[in-house]
Amino acid sequence: MKNNYHTIKSGIVKDALHAISSNPLEDSYIGGGISLQFTLPDEYHRVTSDIDLSTSRHIITQNFRDYATETFKPLEERGYSLNIRKRNATLDAHLERDNDHLMVQVPRRSKNNHTLRKKLLEREVSNARIVPYLNGNFKVIAYEDLIGHKVLRSTTFMTKYNLIMPQNNNPLLFMNALNSLKNEFDSCRFTLTPEELSDQVATIRLHADIFDIQMMFTLFGENMDSRYLNEVLDSYSATKEQRKKWESLIETIQNRI
Repeated sequence: MKNNYHTIKSGIVKDALHAISSNPLEDSYIGGGISLQFTLPDEYHRVTSDIDLSTSRHIITQNFRDYATETFKPLEERGYSLNIRKRNATLDAHLERDNDHLMVQVPRRSKNNHTLRKKLLEREVSNARIVPYLNGNFKVIAYEDLIGHKVLRSTTFMTKYNLIMPQNNNPLLFMNALNSLKNEFDSCRFTLTPEELSDQVATIRLHADIFDIQMMFTLFGENMDSRYLNEVLDSYSATKEQRKKWESLIETIQNRI
């Protein structure tokens, strides 16, 4: 059975990161859950299935194919297989060796969508943190930008799928429950109906997002720039009701700490 879930300490993740650091994607940063593991204590590293890259440049399928082929060629020479796929929302490079599987993803955007988001993406790249790791330096999404992404997605999922925010205040218990959700999903995903599959994926992503937001405020909240966080939220198009939902979610999580 494939092992799809890893932390930043896993060999396949280290190999992928080393390859990326040797050939960085231009004007990009590492985002998503793995970005937190550069600075989170090891005991709070939740498992994840991918490395998220984001760039302020417009990337088409062939651009990504060329980049991934060049970047991960040294890994292929060491026995990894590389499979590049185009999906609705992402471009994916699948790495696999010895039953370990990892995706490296970039968002797939139309030219119009990229034009609309270009200033926001450029701001995120310019505010990315520089973090030393594996004898190199990595550009990693700012905590404030990551909170913005995850607050937006969490409130959307809670509304769309009628989900309730996870109530676990103990970070280790929360993380273990999340990891169990992922492993259970991996073992039964092919028996689920499309609707059940969507619900399960949304539930897992909601739990992961709330966990990440909670850990950022718990461990890095004192050093966070509240003005920049407000700038991040202001940069998203939203009704007054949506903005209230975002602020309410943030307040609820902060009150747990």
